[in-house]
Amino acid sequence: DKINLSCILYDRRGYKPTLKKTYKSLSEKVAVESIFLAYQATHKKLPSKNKIRFFVSGLKALIRQKINYQLMETKLLWKMIWEIYLSQSLSPNEAYLTKKTKHYLLDISFNYIHEKVLRSLPDFILEPPKMNNSKIIIFPFPTSIKVIGNNVKAVHKIHDLIPILYTNYIDNVDKYTKFYRKTLDRITKYDNSYFVCISEPVREEFLNVYPHIEDKTIVIPNVLPDTFYNEKNLTWLGAIIKTRLSSLHKNKFIEFNTEKKYILHVGTIEPKKNHINLIKAYEFLKYKYQNKDFILILVGNLGWKYEEVLKKIKILINKNQLIHLSNLSPEELRVVYSHASVVCTPSFVEGFSFTPAEAAKCGTPSVISDIPAHKWVMKDGAVYCNPYSYKSIAQGLETILFKWTTKEKEELIRKAQDAIARFSIENIQEKWEDYLLSLTKR
Repeated sequence: DKINLSCILYDRRGYKPTLKKTYKSLSEKVAVESIFLAYQATHKKLPSKNKIRFFVSGLKALIRQKINYQLMETKLLWKMIWEIYLSQSLSPNEAYLTKKTKHYLLDISFNYIHEKVLRSLPDFILEPPKMNNSKIIIFPFPTSIKVIGNNVKAVHKIHDLIPILYTNYIDNVDKYTKFYRKTLDRITKYDNSYFVCISEPVREEFLNVYPHIEDKTIVIPNVLPDTFYNEKNLTWLGAIIKTRLSSLHKNKFIEFNTEKKYILHVGTIEPKKNHINLIKAYEFLKYKYQNKDFILILVGNLGWKYEEVLKKIKILINKNQLIHLSNLSPEELRVVYSHASVVCTPSFVEGFSFTPAEAAKCGTPSVISDIPAHKWVMKDGAVYCNPYSYKSIAQGLETILFKWTTKEKEELIRKAQDAIARFSIENIQEKWEDYLLSLTKR
């Protein structure tokens, strides 16, 4: 009620052909794919004249600066807006909220923004005087777009500094680090740029790199959705295990007793998640407690630089000691969280880390790495370990699995739930409202 909200959509994942085909009336408003990617994919098939025309049209789009936008008919196109742009990040229960919002479609793609930054071309310019008399444009991640207009502010959300400070954990370092650094270098120079960091550790790292913008930087944490709560359903758990097995299992039959204890890890298989030491810790415990029956369940899609981890995963799969699940819905993940004996998140670095917080909402204790983001989020509501020592990880898991009483585990969960209460929808909504209203007065 306090803030008039509009949502600006642009092509981040290459949906333009779908939009054009399904909604012909929007064909003039929807940009084509990035010329540099599309040209590489199709140049061998196009006649010479079409090659030239295709290249020139894309080049013009890249060189130009002004961004055009079109108000979309939310009532008519709501299904498209929801399925393509919003369903992956919002709960189905929140879908009704998007019907109340005005949606504008920009005629650029993320690929164009990416190419402009890498080629040191001038930023795109967005002038939003007719968008509900917009005074604030919020970008969900750092975006190299120059926002202009009378007293218009641009707010960029900063999730982490991993592409700059921890390049060993990312893929395609040369290109991605250059893009991310140049993007931040650009937008931190604009007088009307403001920055929202998702945690205090992220803000500290951000200001270590860009100390001159301290007075334009604030911390507003991520919100924990109401999707997660304790829900135990053995029948559903068994169905999830059978239907969400990843391709790593191929046609291998899985015998899974729903009463069996399991250690759970949730997250993309990528270097910063530290799967290698987690698996070593599990193997150490299996050797130490040979009379105990417990397995390791990994939930998450394959990311990058996972070859070494994949070898170990396949070995444990063949021993019926590991299950790899993928493409779970939030509702399915809630059940898997709720039945886990312990959730382990031994990441080397995080900006916030949803996993231990979601586990706490589902009533499951966590063993997590002693990194700043984890300590800031969970406080004394978790068992901490050294992510560089698999024995330290194993010791933390051993404490919860085999040493602590039920009462001790319940006390840990209570502390965790107290710690994450500050990330409720109501609290974070109030922080955003106060912050946005304060910006309108600057």
